[in-house]
Amino acid sequence: MPAHLVLEQFPSTMEQLSQYDVVMISDVGANTFYLHPQTFNNTRRTPNRLALLWEYVKEGGALGMFGGYMSFQGIEGKGKWAGSEIEECLPVNFSYYDDRAEHPEGICLQIDQNAHPILQEFPTQSPPLLGYNVAIAKPEAQVLIQYQGDPMLCLMEYGKGCTFTWSSDCAPHWMPEEFCNWEYNSLL
Repeated sequence: MPAHLVLEQFPSTMEQLSQYDVVMISDVGANTFYLHPQTFNNTRRTPNRLALLWEYVKEGGALGMFGGYMSFQGIEGKGKWAGSEIEECLPVNFSYYDDRAEHPEGICLQIDQNAHPILQEFPTQSPPLLGYNVAIAKPEAQVLIQYQGDPMLCLMEYGKGCTFTWSSDCAPHWMPEEFCNWEYNSLL
């Protein structure tokens, strides 16, 4: 679902949300979920969709967040995910400020094939990425891939569910064509 459709079309009930095995968030800020048009335009009460998503994970759903300009805290801190219900169930803590780490020169991730079974067949180095969001792994998180101490790929169980974060984007511009087309990209 494109970010501009989240406002009106993201599920507002557990029944609607339970139709999905996993929800993945990329480049859409927390306010897009909080401020349903009926609330923003007409000052009507509407369900807190982030609280609903938190409950979904707690009861067995899966949730992932990709990095980007409106993910984590993002550009100028406008993602507004720090302190949200969703931060509680994700494997990382966010800052309250702009958390982007821009790397136009490109950075390659060193991959420890022994860090997790999913990485056993991976090469030891990725193609270059052009940036990511800085976060802090929670003590209970499994950090599968990191860059200079920053968690890049993390997993965590929460309640009956599970969550993951990928600190870079899942599409251009931080993920250039070389990474997008990398045969292992779909496994991350």
